[in-house]
Amino acid sequence: MTGRLDFNLTSKHRLEATWNHNKLFAINYDTTNNGEPRFPNSINYRIQGSQRYNGSLALRSTLTARLVNELRTGMSGGPSLFNPNYYPEMFSGSVYNMNGYTVSISGPGITNPWISSSGSRRNATSKVVEDTLTWSKDRTASVSGPHSLDMAYG
Repeated sequence: MTGRLDFNLTSKHRLEATWNHNKLFAINYDTTNNGEPRFPNSINYRIQGSQRYNGSLALRSTLTARLVNELRTGMSGGPSLFNPNYYPEMFSGSVYNMNGYTVSISGPGITNPWISSSGSRRNATSKVVEDTLTWSKDRTASVSGPHSLDMAYG
């Protein structure tokens, strides 16, 4: 879903808002992270999905015929879900039955039948605030202003 709204507050001030939201999920298996079943007919596999968003808000003001100020803020993020399809019945089916547990057997040449036994998630966000003042004279322009960026991974 994508949207954009523009408002002319006055003849010299314009407000702009944008928003985008995407819901993305792997169709079969998470092949990027080796999530395909290890053995034929296995019900234990991983999928990966995410709900990503971004948005911005800007106020553009014409202060004089040669001086324009733009204040802009924005953010992006959204959780990435790794193996949200996990459930205990994956370990008690007809293909291999471990009574709902993940039994791990180690040794040379031994491969456990399960890919993953739990899910996880990550949400990386970023936020930006910037203010730009543009002064133009003849065919030249001078641009200045502060900029702030905040990024979080979790």
